[in-house]
Amino acid sequence: GEVGPVPAGGRARVRSVSLEAVQEYQVLRSPFDVRQGNFTGALINAVTKSGTNEFHGSLYYYFRNQNLSADVPLLRTSEFQQKQYGFSIGGPIVKDKIHFFVAPEWQSEAYPAPGPFPGSAGVASAADAATVQRMTEILKNTDGLDAGAAGAVSNNNPLTNVFARLDFVLPYNSRLVLRDNYGKAEIDTLFRLSTQFRFGSNAYSFHNKKNAAVA
Repeated sequence: GEVGPVPAGGRARVRSVSLEAVQEYQVLRSPFDVRQGNFTGALINAVTKSGTNEFHGSLYYYFRNQNLSADVPLLRTSEFQQKQYGFSIGGPIVKDKIHFFVAPEWQSEAYPAPGPFPGSAGVASAADAATVQRMTEILKNTDGLDAGAAGAVSNNNPLTNVFARLDFVLPYNSRLVLRDNYGKAEIDTLFRLSTQFRFGSNAYSFHNKKNAAVA
């Protein structure tokens, strides 16, 4: 089958918009407006927040690791750590005329590269793991090649997301909205197979950046 288009920044898990910047979701089951098209089924829009005549803000921090996962061996034995934090603030620049809203968000995440490695349970003996380690040292000393880690390796996935919006109240019951949605993320990629072992130097990284400005 065909693979659908990847959202901007999706290869590195860039978020479309921070949930802290969403005011409400609009769900249209069967829209017939001629201005909407090129899709079938429901249309879901995320309506973003805007500033008001009063200052409002929020601050949040989320943390999760294997101890906070479901109590099953697969999740409890794989060490990982995820931190997500950010804030939002909105209010008037000129009351009844110009309002602003901004919501930055950051994430740091580290999780083990999937697949077996020498020394892991049920994969290889301690002697085999020591042999692989000696191989990496020989490569480094004789050829100057750093093969990287032979044991457990962590994949990292840092993220930065910023949403900003300006609203200008104009005459004749109209307004001008300027908004910008910025996202930047990196994701390490290293996986191992039962029939093929990869050293840490076989890892590669996706760097995705998006910037969508709208007036």
